[in-house]
Amino acid sequence: MSSRHSTMLKEAVGVFSILILMATGILASGGSHHWAYSGEDDPSHWYNFYDLCSGNKQSPIDIVPSTAKPQNFLPIHLGNYDTIGKSFTLINNGHTVLLSLPKNYADYRMPFVRDGGLTNQFIFAQLHFHWGAEGDRGSEHTVNNKHYAAELHFVHFNKKYGSLGNATSHPDGLAVLGVFVETSKEDNPAFDPITSVLDHVVHEGHEWELNETLSLRDLLPESLSKFYRYMGSLTTPGCQEIVVWTVFADPITASESQLAEFRQLLGEDGEILVNNYRPAQPLMGRTVHVRSSSTKMIASLVAFLLPIVAVLAL
Repeated sequence: MSSRHSTMLKEAVGVFSILILMATGILASGGSHHWAYSGEDDPSHWYNFYDLCSGNKQSPIDIVPSTAKPQNFLPIHLGNYDTIGKSFTLINNGHTVLLSLPKNYADYRMPFVRDGGLTNQFIFAQLHFHWGAEGDRGSEHTVNNKHYAAELHFVHFNKKYGSLGNATSHPDGLAVLGVFVETSKEDNPAFDPITSVLDHVVHEGHEWELNETLSLRDLLPESLSKFYRYMGSLTTPGCQEIVVWTVFADPITASESQLAEFRQLLGEDGEILVNNYRPAQPLMGRTVHVRSSSTKMIASLVAFLLPIVAVLAL
């Protein structure tokens, strides 16, 4: 085989991997065995067919703010998060609903994230949602054992690996931003481009292009200064432990009527798709870090006072 044909083959395999992962949702991949959020194939049984689901770095987790270790991370930087038009496609994959960009989307326009303690630049792959049957549950991560009504996951792959498919085979392959959603009396306009077309993707496998302009930045908290960071896994089979998790402390909001639109979707079994979240997993000795606007101030103050204390101790 010539080098040119070899290169073409590699590129084709890479594109095919991306298409497969995007179609299923990267956090909803891992094999052909049926899995679910309830019944005989619920999360407590996933490890029977997906060994990694019983690993030591599983996600989600319960976040306990009082035990999180302060870390002097730089502010997290978002690139191209506010320049998105009507390019998104909404897909019901039977486990969640996700937003993805077309495969020919220009590289220079791709959203990305860096800094904030991340070791490299991570390229946006897709956004998907987790929600409950009621407003008192739905998020995957919890805070002091409290659930939020829903949770958004912004999935990114490590740029150095070139593609989403390649990144999933490396321990630092993915960076996911987790955003809590709490209920409010008023609609959140940021959700309108999504909720207005959910009736077009009620059934598994259905997809629809957005009718309205969507900005990813509008689906993030206004303040990104405080977030929790830990090493974890995909939250669905095959549960690969390849995710750098960033979970923002501040939630965004959605009204009950907006959340009700998600609760009309149907899963792969034809039943109403609700409570599509995995329960919190054991921390197993991992450290959860916290970054806030005060973290840097405290570190600077300590650095300033240490020499003074040393002099006074003489």
